[in-house]
Amino acid sequence: MKQTIEKAGLLSLSLILTSSGAIAPAIPAMKAFYHQFSSTQVELILSIPSLFVILTLLANHAIRRVLSERHIIIISLILIPLAGIVPFFVQEYWLVLASRAAFGIGTGLINAVAITILSDYYSGRERAQVLGWRVSAEIIGCALLTLLAGQLIKISWMHTFLIYTAGLIILAIFLICAPRQPQVPTEPTKAEGASPTVHSLSRQQLSTVIGLTLCGVWFVCIDVSLALRLPEITIAAGFGSATDASIILSLKQIMGIIAGAVFVYAVSRYKQRLLALSALLIGVVLVGLSLSPTIWLLGLSSFGVGFVYSIILSTIFHRLSDEVPAQSRSTATAIVLVGCNLGGGSAPYVLQLFSWVGARGLAVFAWFGVLSMLIGASLWLSCRYARSR
Repeated sequence: MKQTIEKAGLLSLSLILTSSGAIAPAIPAMKAFYHQFSSTQVELILSIPSLFVILTLLANHAIRRVLSERHIIIISLILIPLAGIVPFFVQEYWLVLASRAAFGIGTGLINAVAITILSDYYSGRERAQVLGWRVSAEIIGCALLTLLAGQLIKISWMHTFLIYTAGLIILAIFLICAPRQPQVPTEPTKAEGASPTVHSLSRQQLSTVIGLTLCGVWFVCIDVSLALRLPEITIAAGFGSATDASIILSLKQIMGIIAGAVFVYAVSRYKQRLLALSALLIGVVLVGLSLSPTIWLLGLSSFGVGFVYSIILSTIFHRLSDEVPAQSRSTATAIVLVGCNLGGGSAPYVLQLFSWVGARGLAVFAWFGVLSMLIGASLWLSCRYARSR
């Protein structure tokens, strides 16, 4: 029971990691409110936290020299709700943007810690299990907050920002349940082997980190793009309201729970091929989503994207913890997280780029799908080449 409570305390940190996108149902109303600003500028309110998460992650090493993990977590879980609710009180565009930037700093502080603390505390099969649960917790948190935002939008778009008071609840859970000191696992990982004193990455390990980072950039960009455009598409196509879109987005994210439950089996069954297979599968689902003629098919396709996306994220961080030495794991995790947040922050501009080539509405996800299948095919060929060597 004690171990279960401790896991709950550590996993609770992930409930708020991706909450910057939970206000997506409010985007159409915000575009109407900020009519003097371009669509990309309004969408930047949702995505700008990702850019400041990157800056914070780049300073991760210096911050860890000054603050302990526990202090970082406490500071971030105070900053997130304080900055998060500012738009409820003040609606001036540039102040809202500044508050979202501060929110991104708070999220960035906790981002790497929430992952590395699990890798440090658990090992072997249990580590794969809790990392799968971590993604599920991340998705559950975002799903619940998105669903709540969808209800608060009925009052006004400003009320949706009140969801970030959840940060104080998570802080209480962490302080009550989480262990004060993580124990370093005695079981060496595959990357550490018999030489735990290695502090630098080999060429192969660096190549793995770079490859996983690029995957993070692309697939997070897809997920954020779907969150940005789904409410607008749902309304424009006459499928439903912003609240209906919030329900679809919430259920899409909850598919991550199922993904977390099957992740241990998937990684043991497909091993190094799992990322390639997932990239191919999400490409097929995205093409299907782009052809959806009704809200039901749109919803089912979105659920498929949520499931495969969760598998991809779990695979990225599992491979990172499995193939990178413990001494370099914090830095490698920060690098991959920088890539993930770069993907999220760049989503409005990628969507604008696609619009320049004529891809609008659901058609943009056909482009995402085809490119994802090409990435999956290249990863598959890379796996075959590595095995042949």
